[in-house]
Amino acid sequence: MDLINTLRQWQAIDRTRPRLPSENLIVVGLGLALIAASLRSERRG
Repeated sequence: MDLINTLRQWQAIDRTRPRLPSENLIVVGLGLALIAASLRSERRG
């Protein structure tokens, strides 16, 4: 398989899976929380 076909298959799977209410908002919130935690940390690795 080439990369384009693999990505298209993943997109098709994602389109057909059941969604959670406010799923995008939850993901954005978790991402922002991880960024905030990393900025507070003394270790940047």
